[in-house]
Amino acid sequence: MFSNAKRCYYRNNQLAEVICQFRFPEILSIETTIPADFQERIRQEFPVYSVRKESAPPVLSGNSGQFKIAQP
Repeated sequence: MFSNAKRCYYRNNQLAEVICQFRFPEILSIETTIPADFQERIRQEFPVYSVRKESAPPVLSGNSGQFKIAQP
């Protein structure tokens, strides 16, 4: 899974920050039943329940200096 190559360090890094997003296949049983047992087990560490709705970023179009922003 990981490369055996020796790690290389650069004097001037090309990237200031790297963001990684993991995506997992949906588990349909979670969607059909409330995971109440799991919620009770983690309630001490994570007492607040919230739902976050994600949306796609706006789309830029047009020529240089005359951009239009549209929601997908």
